[in-house]
Amino acid sequence: MFEFGRMARSRMRTETKLTLPQLEVLHFVHDTGSPAMQDIAHHLKVKAPTVTALIAEMVSLHLLARISHAHDRRKIHLALTARGTKMFEKSVIRRSRILTDMLTHLSERDRREFTRILHSIVSNNR
Repeated sequence: MFEFGRMARSRMRTETKLTLPQLEVLHFVHDTGSPAMQDIAHHLKVKAPTVTALIAEMVSLHLLARISHAHDRRKIHLALTARGTKMFEKSVIRRSRILTDMLTHLSERDRREFTRILHSIVSNNR
């Protein structure tokens, strides 16, 4: 299972030219709307300085925009830019294609069983 995940992540990284943490941030920002920096740090399980550097890079790549809080200028929220949204959408399509390619050699029955097991793992770890 570890090898399967490693292969899929390696192909995503090669095709998108983004790091795995950058891809994870794109997905998190998309799914949550306008998270604060500490929300991203908590989600990635890293310290604030790590997130600050990661977000600075993504802002410089025009993937994210910093949004000041309406009542507290110290609070910064993040939003996907048009380019970030486009990259997110492409990553979803690529991930689906990569997984489909990796599973094509399985029978239909094995693919259904694999999908069932993955859903079970995900639902039990939320």
